[in-house]
Amino acid sequence: AIQQAAAGSRLLIIGATARDLHFNHAHGVAPERATLDLDLALAAEDWREFQDFRQALIPGAQFVSDAQVPHRLTHALHGQIDVIPFGAIEPLAEGWRGHYRRTAS
Repeated sequence: AIQQAAAGSRLLIIGATARDLHFNHAHGVAPERATLDLDLALAAEDWREFQDFRQALIPGAQFVSDAQVPHRLTHALHGQIDVIPFGAIEPLAEGWRGHYRRTAS
């Protein structure tokens, strides 16, 4: 589902999962503890692109939007995914959570 939603988008794995992947695959060091979520950074030109990506994950993919945390999606089997905006949208991203709440309806 993430690959389909990200078609044509630039997506990065960030956070603890990125660290664990790097140490495990580049250095053969297994993570000492498992992270409970996946942090993704989406290079977006504007809020519409950011919202379209999130919305593409919800129908039929078992992702549920979190009403308390607007950038978080929860998958029934795989846990939480946090989608963070970056790229051209960054100048608009200061206080992005408040902006996103106003435009996500």
